[in-house]
Amino acid sequence: MRRIAAYVLAIQSIEERLQDARALCEALHSFRGLGEISIVPSIYWKDRQSIVDFLTAYPEHRFTDEYLAVCRKGQLCATLTHVKAWKQFLASDYDGILIFEDDIYINAPETFQGILDALTANDEIDWLRLHLHKRFREAILQSEETGMFINDPSRYGFAGYFASRRGAQSLLNRFLETERNVDMIIPDMGKSGEMVCKTIKDVVIEHHPFEGDESQLDGRHEKEKVMEKLQKAASTIWTSPELASDPELHGFVSRLNNVGQLHRDGFTVLKGVLDKSTIQEFRQRILAHRALLKNTRPTRSSLHLAGFHRFPEFEFMHAALTGSSIIQDFLKTTLRGEGVRSIGLSDITVNRSQDWHKDLLRGRFSTYLQDADRIWDESAGGVYKILCYLQDGASLRVIRGSHLQPTTLDSDTASEPATDSPVLAIAVEEGDIVITDIRISHRGSTESAFESGAYDDDPRILVSTAMGGINRPLTRAMEIGNFHRLMDWMERNP
Repeated sequence: MRRIAAYVLAIQSIEERLQDARALCEALHSFRGLGEISIVPSIYWKDRQSIVDFLTAYPEHRFTDEYLAVCRKGQLCATLTHVKAWKQFLASDYDGILIFEDDIYINAPETFQGILDALTANDEIDWLRLHLHKRFREAILQSEETGMFINDPSRYGFAGYFASRRGAQSLLNRFLETERNVDMIIPDMGKSGEMVCKTIKDVVIEHHPFEGDESQLDGRHEKEKVMEKLQKAASTIWTSPELASDPELHGFVSRLNNVGQLHRDGFTVLKGVLDKSTIQEFRQRILAHRALLKNTRPTRSSLHLAGFHRFPEFEFMHAALTGSSIIQDFLKTTLRGEGVRSIGLSDITVNRSQDWHKDLLRGRFSTYLQDADRIWDESAGGVYKILCYLQDGASLRVIRGSHLQPTTLDSDTASEPATDSPVLAIAVEEGDIVITDIRISHRGSTESAFESGAYDDDPRILVSTAMGGINRPLTRAMEIGNFHRLMDWMERNP
């Protein structure tokens, strides 16, 4: 027999909705076969921080750029709230869950009890619609199918439904990348065979009816004034603005795709983080103080300064990168909310070549990575390089996914690509920031690119630093080892 719980999704800052949610919970206590009955706080579009906090904790739930360009804040939050409920359910020991919106009441208790009894004995259904949306209600009620649970022709309506553990897990997997409204996707999952989706054939739960006069509808969206959608409480979805109208929040949510790419491929590009005036200021400051940089390559115009953050002339550039709210928020989201700190690994390079390598401690300094065999685990990294190119280009080459491939750190030759390695050229524009997992194999320009002197008067400049999760063993190991590596560089380049 299935053990079933019930969740009521409620916007707690709207008193009327909270009262309705409590009334529904009270009514649910009268039915046999239900275990936990509780209110799950909805993620509300007016509470931006709740959106950021949830997606920081669960950055794997991403949205396509096309959907983010047209969706409303309320639609985004509706999806996140259901994802939240599925996660909470799967963390429990129940076999099934009833999920209701907060503006619902049970209008046919005896029939509802019969459906609940049947659900406790049925282990085949993954998802069951409990609320028959008025737009599709007639087709369902007149269906020639027999039995309590029939095929579901509905396209939307999420006011009440049942999900099994298998169904909830399938939903979480499907909503790792969302391209449409949540209630448009589930019917397709049923048709494709991803889930066994059914509907009941009775009207057992309803929205509280609208009992006001026409003047009380003035503030509602036109779609809410039609009879098939008219209900007591105004929708918080249709009154919400488009996500694109909030550039800061839109940018944060859209960068979840960058988080996924960084985890999967070991690199990503954050577009337009710094404005062109800041880039120009970086360039002018570096060229004005190029005497502080060292020539470390055969080409005369090649210059390098390790640990540039130590110099007052360049300190503001380091702060512009590590202090950027976009970069900080992105890294914290990548690390599921964990804070970050600098590890002292900062560089300015001018017309400098760099062959295949990893930014991990290598050679004799690799001994500081005590658990070198464990740093390749998917969850064991947490240190990232921040690359700021002061001109457009595509000189950076990476081996996609190499941050998760164990490699000896005795020499850089181990980082060179094999014949079939997925080598990519990363194109950037001024103001873009490249974030790489410090474990990825990569290279920069070749020495021959600068030998002709083509860039002597218009040098190619890269400013970089590294940050890591404050609680990551790799952060501490890199921080300590890099200090000794920097001291060695200073001795060799006085």
